[in-house]
Amino acid sequence: MSFFPTVEVTLDFLEYMFKELDIWQNINNKYLKSKIIKKDPARDYPNSTSEIIKHFKPGGKHVATTHRIRDNKGSVLHWDAKDLRINDIKLWRV
Repeated sequence: MSFFPTVEVTLDFLEYMFKELDIWQNINNKYLKSKIIKKDPARDYPNSTSEIIKHFKPGGKHVATTHRIRDNKGSVLHWDAKDLRINDIKLWRV
């Protein structure tokens, strides 16, 4: 298995890149396919679930990973970027 070169970036920079590249828009309009890969009770949010989600282009290429917290009614309480892949480089939030 080969690994992407990784560049550590701040959350602010990663969020900026998500907005500039329309990642959030593509997630919301379902152009990117999303798969929850990990689900746990959220520590700081009672009666809520923490989810790690991978997002893929229609052809199956992994583009980004996000972290989302939902309450027991399904409302999103928190959602932020974890990583972003641009060509052969992975931007990783520190």
